[in-house]
Amino acid sequence: MPFKDWGLEVLTSADVNTYLMQQVIIRCTSTTRPSSPTEGWHIYETDTRRFLVYRSGSWVRQGEQELYAVKTADETTSSTSMHNDLHLFLPVSAQRTYWMDALLMASGTVSGHNWIAQWSVPSGATMLWASNHPALNDPGVLSGGGNNINKRVNDQGTVINVRVTSGGGHATTNAVYMTRARGILKTGNTVGNLQLQWRASTGTVTVHELSTLRLQAIQG
Repeated sequence: MPFKDWGLEVLTSADVNTYLMQQVIIRCTSTTRPSSPTEGWHIYETDTRRFLVYRSGSWVRQGEQELYAVKTADETTSSTSMHNDLHLFLPVSAQRTYWMDALLMASGTVSGHNWIAQWSVPSGATMLWASNHPALNDPGVLSGGGNNINKRVNDQGTVINVRVTSGGGHATTNAVYMTRARGILKTGNTVGNLQLQWRASTGTVTVHELSTLRLQAIQG
């Protein structure tokens, strides 16, 4: 689209759309983004202080080299149905490869494995990942220590069973347990979100504020 040197003339609606709306950075908040964006629109979110561009059906951080999601409040449930975490998700583009790094903090009211989590990825995507928590009755536990889980996620995730533990590996109630998960995500032809999903198996589970998800684009 060309730029235009303006003279003394009357602007048409086509002029406004072509030469103004598609060539400006729109100031808004994360809750007042344009409702019907066009590919390539740029915005600056005043509440998050982020520049984003609309690409392949999603708002992504400009340059998309690093994306972050931080849990801004505790989230608690006693439901045994898997649900999307309210904060820990990030948009991913098609035909890209990302490095994933997550720090998750959870606690529960019942000792043992009462937090069950999984990752959801767009159709056609694959993610290889590992975590450093002990898991109960999980076929993905590696031999030689039993503290790593090596998983492959295709389309709609693989479940990990997590128990709330304290020092020495003894399960206790209401102890905040920290899980580090890292992996490589490769997307296919479909855009969407990398999404943390979780539920309780027994009792009540809380995933805590400041749990963090980070993606870094490394190819594509």
